[in-house]
Amino acid sequence: MSKRQTLAIIFFISCLTFFVWHKILNQTFFGEGYYYFDPKITLGSHDNFAIIFFRFIVPLFQDNFRAYFLFQIGVMALLNVTLFYLVNYFTKSKFISLISSILFLSSYLGLFEMFGTGNYQRFVQRVANLIPLLFSFVYFSKYLQSKKIKHYLISIFLFSLSVLMGHFSTFLLPLFIIYPLIVSKSIKLSIPFVVINLLIISRGSLFGEIQPAVPNHTWYLIRGPILQLANLIIPPFITQKIASLTNPYENVLIAFILPVMILSLLAIKKIKADFPKLLPFYLLCLTMIPVLFLLNIVLGKVDPLFNIRGYNYYF
Repeated sequence: MSKRQTLAIIFFISCLTFFVWHKILNQTFFGEGYYYFDPKITLGSHDNFAIIFFRFIVPLFQDNFRAYFLFQIGVMALLNVTLFYLVNYFTKSKFISLISSILFLSSYLGLFEMFGTGNYQRFVQRVANLIPLLFSFVYFSKYLQSKKIKHYLISIFLFSLSVLMGHFSTFLLPLFIIYPLIVSKSIKLSIPFVVINLLIISRGSLFGEIQPAVPNHTWYLIRGPILQLANLIIPPFITQKIASLTNPYENVLIAFILPVMILSLLAIKKIKADFPKLLPFYLLCLTMIPVLFLLNIVLGKVDPLFNIRGYNYYF
């Protein structure tokens, strides 16, 4: 990809990000009572980037909310460009990478809580740290191909930086475990990432906040991830209609989403036959989705029926 093409894609993704989210410029801050504006908050917790960010941003922007949200859109655009780079690295397809970035940056259900509600703390806690984390994964993959130790060390450094910035990076730790299992059938290289992650988050207050929410039956662990997938794919107005007309509506939602799951599995054969180089990346994505959903359930971070119960704030 030439330099001119690269700049054109960066410009297009940035403009599209602004077009989709520009109305947040009219918002004010909402949530957690201006917690990060308190100068008594010190580093060492699991929100280090958020704390550092507001140390610098308050004197710079003061009470100019529009400037803050414009900066937020800029970080969003940088994340979207990073995602394009990652997908392009694995697929070697600008078309797939661009479509992936567009779907990601325009995902209302996926991003609204982070960007669309004025929840400033959600953004600083959970978004910027994804940028070094995604680059870390790219360098990890480069090492698996090149065996150059500098790629491995860069990957470990960027991963450590990401977890130090925000503990939500922990949710993507499975990337560094599942991918080497797929491409090399070994997880020895994953050990430093697991150890570093545990060492960093154990120093903050995160461990004391985790309240596992797993009822004593296996069906909950199966149903929960499937319902999360249904919430992401089925439009909210259809979900609400199903919930109002059927009982138990959970089973109907699962029935709605089963064809998507079956098609995703059948696609393995198609990709293996026609696009064999894409197969490891596809298997990684296919595996990560249920793993992340399961983590949400086990750690008590997500109620899979939250949207269905009519909390329209999240729509």
